Amino acid sequence: MTGVRRITRKPSPHLLLRNGVYYLRVRVPVHLKARIGASEIRRSLAVHHPRTAQVLATRYGARVFEVFEMLSHQSVSKTEVRSLIEGCFAGLRDAADMGFLPRTDQPDIEIDEQRDLSLTRIRGLEEQITMKVFDAEIRTRALLLASQSGLPFFEQSQAVQIDIMEGVARAHVEQARLLLFRLKDRLTPYAAIDPLFTMAPSENAILLQGPATSGGIKLRELFDTYIECGKSQWVPKTVASRSRQLQLLLDYFGDETPVAAITPPRLRDYRDALMKLRARKGPGPSLPFAARQTTDVNARIAPKTVLLLFETAKCFFRWAYQEAHLAADPSRDLQVKLPATKAKGKRSRKPFTGDQLGKIFGSPVFQGSLSITHRTRPGDKRIYDAKFWVPIIAHYTGLRLSEIIQLQLGDIIVIDGIDCISVSEDGGGERGSGDPVS
Repeated sequence: MTGVRRITRKPSPHLLLRNGVYYLRVRVPVHLKARIGASEIRRSLAVHHPRTAQVLATRYGARVFEVFEMLSHQSVSKTEVRSLIEGCFAGLRDAADMGFLPRTDQPDIEIDEQRDLSLTRIRGLEEQITMKVFDAEIRTRALLLASQSGLPFFEQSQAVQIDIMEGVARAHVEQARLLLFRLKDRLTPYAAIDPLFTMAPSENAILLQGPATSGGIKLRELFDTYIECGKSQWVPKTVASRSRQLQLLLDYFGDETPVAAITPPRLRDYRDALMKLRARKGPGPSLPFAARQTTDVNARIAPKTVLLLFETAKCFFRWAYQEAHLAADPSRDLQVKLPATKAKGKRSRKPFTGDQLGKIFGSPVFQGSLSITHRTRPGDKRIYDAKFWVPIIAHYTGLRLSEIIQLQLGDIIVIDGIDCISVSEDGGGERGSGDPVS
């Protein structure tokens, strides 16, 4: 037809079509790749229609970019700073642990020269640490260290920047001490003097421990053992829920993380991260833990859900401690504080008014309907089924819907000549734990 142009649909920049299924695909910013641990986020949208896929890609893509923005401006925790510095010292230690080998026929002079250089460097770095004023070398190394880990150095607070630079300076001080130690002894394992690095085992110490204790049991392995042990004690529903809840723990720390490396500060960070999880509403792609973080308080999961997830993790670590997989329970002193609730006895919902009850029980369902298939049309037939009895029982007893629909004939009992309903977990009238409702 003349005068008619075909409108071409511009594809979404975050959609990927594979085997007829659309995927959400978002590239991770360069400065966040190391922190997130991936170069792109790709998740199936589980849809086949392009318009539906575009709507979902727009919705979930916006959430992913919100997470990127939050991570870019998020303040670095003390745990992350310590992890950075420990990684920095690990590289410096490996370089210094080789020791110094004289290259001339006057080794004593060379060794004395290396000793003087190391002592001079230690004094200079310790002065910078004391004054909290660092030279260009330390500032540059701190900037490179943060960039390699995906942390925007200049977007951090001044206190965090100073912490990182001080940590880098202390790592170089410890490297110089190791060089001094290797001038006298090339074989004995070196014990760090700075307490910041005493918890980071050297390569030699790991080798001396042997393969049985190098790293310890991994988180995924212990998780599988825990679930397998639980199958003999839990119902299938509990096994499925525990597996699903602990999957967040695996997503946060990683399958190959040694369980012994999960310390109370790291577990506290996990608890705080749970509080920032976005609530899932309806079907959608399964995003990684980091991508589900949100700054929107109203979009986060409920505090009671956080409590449930963290208590499941605490049960896991308590079991690991009791089974001698851990020397101590890292979750013992950690708690989730719920917000203040309403005062005891205070109604959280408004009761029905007389007019509202009149409209409900004055409807054809209770007064008479046309037929079983036309319950809302007035007629002369009363159908005594669940739609008739459940609202009446709820009105007279105040029972919950789930309690009413599970009632059995054995739940109707007589106490002192008064007909009562016994509410408890088991069916039948013989139970002492039920609360009778007259």
